[in-house]
Amino acid sequence: MTNRQIYLAAAIAAGRDFAPFYEVAAKAIADVGGSLLTPQVLRPDDVDANLDAAVIYARDVADLARADAVVAEVSVPSLGVGFELSCAVRHGHPILALCHAERASRLSALVVGCPSIHLTVYRDEIDIKNSIYSFLDSRV
Repeated sequence: MTNRQIYLAAAIAAGRDFAPFYEVAAKAIADVGGSLLTPQVLRPDDVDANLDAAVIYARDVADLARADAVVAEVSVPSLGVGFELSCAVRHGHPILALCHAERASRLSALVVGCPSIHLTVYRDEIDIKNSIYSFLDSRV
């Protein structure tokens, strides 16, 4: 199935240590015919810095509501990503959480223990691509 609406959640304000992997995830989503609802996570600068928080909230919550699935990079602890995951669980969306192996031992138990979240620990770009391909082909 093509033209799936995918919400990519990733840390922005909390730190962009894993930002190169956000690009890999976005490309993998596109490779399987997905449409990225959140291009702002790919921009190196904080493009939302001058937007009112209420505007950001309304945009992101609306995008989450219309998403077919959520892919979240969870290696950097982020209140925003945690909020997005909670919304996605509430909507019943398929959720793939990607965590770098270096950070997996420190990942929140709320993410690890949530039965609605499919967690994948990755080491490299190939792991990310394969996880996204498999997840979107089988669950969305």
